[in-house]
Amino acid sequence: MTRHDEDPLFWANRDHGELTKLVAELHRQRNTFNESMLGKTVFAARKACADMFIGGIGLEIGAGSRPWPLPENATCRYGDVLDDHQLKAYHQDDGVVAPHHINGQTMEGISRCSLDFIISAHVLEHLRDPLGALLNQINCLKHGGVILMAVPDMRYTWDRDRPLTTLKHFEDDLLDGGKSTLIDAYTEHLTYVHPLLTGDSLTQAEISRQAEESVIIGTDIHYHTWTTDSLDEMLARLARDKPIRVHGPSFCVNENIVAIRKM
Repeated sequence: MTRHDEDPLFWANRDHGELTKLVAELHRQRNTFNESMLGKTVFAARKACADMFIGGIGLEIGAGSRPWPLPENATCRYGDVLDDHQLKAYHQDDGVVAPHHINGQTMEGISRCSLDFIISAHVLEHLRDPLGALLNQINCLKHGGVILMAVPDMRYTWDRDRPLTTLKHFEDDLLDGGKSTLIDAYTEHLTYVHPLLTGDSLTQAEISRQAEESVIIGTDIHYHTWTTDSLDEMLARLARDKPIRVHGPSFCVNENIVAIRKM
């Protein structure tokens, strides 16, 4: 049976101002619902991958307020370069997991061959040398251990207008820790991402000035971009340096999920 408010005649004589408020509210509710459903989809995909690939004792880097869902046979501790207070300010959420101080780039302080798994979600793009970081993380895994990670797909994020990071760029970063490409990352961010986030387009001179300042300060941005195909290409390059088996990447909503097993 049709509800009375599903009939156009029900709305025909309503005040225009009332209708505009109602439409705005309906759009807000729809967007909230869609975001909730997308979040549930990502959660389900991550949970399925965790159930499939990990167990034992491991570490999640950069969990923030959304730790990766774990199977019952997995025990995890958490690490970040930010302390608890800084994380709460960064995420604007008091529900962050209390971290140990761990640098996902260097893995300093983590013993070689000591972990059954390492998890990270939307962390790799914040590291200046992704290949080097993954090599360091693989060194911390036991034989058969797994890196389980989610990497944002640039086509569905604020990075969508940026140039795609090339394999040569990743290889250059591996040689010098990302020093030679750092200014390019900040320039790209200020040129393509800053206007989307702020509505403010900068002059070329201002972009150059702020990029140089960001290098000195060490401003946190997405240093690199990926699509499913380019992430697959980078992981194939990683396999040239380490005996690994790669499962994925598999696209979900706005990210690519991949499992890397140390052989």
